[in-house]
Amino acid sequence: MGGSIAVAGNYSDAVMALEPDHYYRLDEAELGPARLDPDGFPLPVAGDASGTQYDSPVADSGFSGDPIEGFHEGFFAPDAVEPFAEVGVCGPPFPGFSGANRAFLANNAGSINLGPGEFFADPVMTVAMWFRVPCGGDACTGPPASDGGDRLFTNNSASGSDHFQITFGWGANLVVGVDTCCNSLDAARQVPHGTLNVKDGKWHHVVASRNGPGMDNVIVVVDGVDYTADMVDSTDSWGRTGSNAHIASRPGGDGGGNRQNANGEVDEVAIWLGRQLTVEEAQMLYESALEEFDPGPVGGRQLPGDCNQDGMLNISDGICLLGHLFLGDPISLPCGEQTQAAGNLALLDGDGGGVIDLSDAVGIFSFLFLGADAPAYCVDESCAGCVTIPGCPTVCAE
Repeated sequence: MGGSIAVAGNYSDAVMALEPDHYYRLDEAELGPARLDPDGFPLPVAGDASGTQYDSPVADSGFSGDPIEGFHEGFFAPDAVEPFAEVGVCGPPFPGFSGANRAFLANNAGSINLGPGEFFADPVMTVAMWFRVPCGGDACTGPPASDGGDRLFTNNSASGSDHFQITFGWGANLVVGVDTCCNSLDAARQVPHGTLNVKDGKWHHVVASRNGPGMDNVIVVVDGVDYTADMVDSTDSWGRTGSNAHIASRPGGDGGGNRQNANGEVDEVAIWLGRQLTVEEAQMLYESALEEFDPGPVGGRQLPGDCNQDGMLNISDGICLLGHLFLGDPISLPCGEQTQAAGNLALLDGDGGGVIDLSDAVGIFSFLFLGADAPAYCVDESCAGCVTIPGCPTVCAE
């Protein structure tokens, strides 16, 4: 099961509708404790970067079937003096997000380690995310706050067949790279400053993707506009460090001596493997953030029939339902105090009779052990698909 899904609004719903393999909402409100070495001291970041590793899971709400939690590392308050990274900062100020949406401030001090990059690498893949780069000087009159090689995302793959990174240079603007071999138009290109300045202190949305070897089939859509045809020489050979994938860093931690961390905020990082989003899908994502968010009835992701809320449909769910109906244990069902609440009916009314009763418990046993048809609430014959049900908590994210 993936991480729990908070209500973030139209944008999150649009992302989920496209079923990303991994989806890091970055809504974590608090930093977890520092990881400790065997001697009880804070565990340092691996490699050449500096900072501390934190036992601070970053939830994955994607559809891979094997969610991968990230973790924070670097320098964070209150353990560090400024500049420090922060979790739970304000996210993109667009109407398609609810007030519960949060973002991650890397601030050239911290980042998110996703673990082995091989799990985030594919010859065909897409990354969508929001970012903000602080502008430089008073009233944004100085150089942009980008040190060069500031990663928004990288899988750090050593192979040009599945490497992928989104980067800011010092002289270069927004760079997309698919190979670390060399300074080549077939390895990386940028959307230049003169075409689009994204280092302006404002939130921007990028959807970047690769499809096969080289840059010829790369697509880059920023703020709903396709800039693929505007991409030019990226000015450098954008490298890699280690083999882990990172959000907001190349080497992890504080970005190391070359300061290869994002300076500003990042949010809503979604990753599709084996799929290149179309320009129209990328535009739809951006446009969903511009639409006023009406939360309506809040719903959570549930596996239909899961009475005991363990994320599986098995014999214990039939026993749970019998216990509730005839023994009062559990006292209430998962989606409301009233047995016949709308959420409970959507979750457990297996015969579609409009009431939860003995036949629904029997239906579970018949399906599991006698080869009967799947209950009415199932979304597929195996009854393994999750659905969003208003009034229910989130238990699964497929």
